[in-house]
Amino acid sequence: MPSLANCSAAKARVRADGSARLQVQAGEGAPLPPGLARLIHPIAAVVHDITGMTGVVGLRLTDDAEIARLNGAFAGKPRATDVLAFPSGDRECPGDVAISLERVRSQANAYGHSIEREFGYLLTHGLLHLAGFGHDDNADQRKMRHVEESVMAAVGLARDDQPVR
Repeated sequence: MPSLANCSAAKARVRADGSARLQVQAGEGAPLPPGLARLIHPIAAVVHDITGMTGVVGLRLTDDAEIARLNGAFAGKPRATDVLAFPSGDRECPGDVAISLERVRSQANAYGHSIEREFGYLLTHGLLHLAGFGHDDNADQRKMRHVEESVMAAVGLARDDQPVR
């Protein structure tokens, strides 16, 4: 998938102290609801703090049909999913994340939590994939889930009684 992020601007985006940070830019796709938009910066900041990932990540919000097309084109799995990550290997532009808003809504309902929590979880999951985390085996999955739980807790989206799915 062509990068959605404005990577040429990545070099210019540094903190006053000269340190780099992680930014997520909403690009093509469905409009970003305000309640979800407010989560992007805090999640990106915590993911940066935990993983050290810097640069600009593109975010594309889709429906199930569009994410199924992307999944088929890039992963050979022509079916809808909730989140896809497209690592670039570029430190200044680590890649893109696509999230199906249809899945955000249906999974929030199925799991009994807010749309904001589900979106936050899926954004965190996608960003961690770009940072090199995976869930190919039980050990990797446990490590990724632990980091996901840490991010979600840090931004106020943790469940008190259950671990992050």
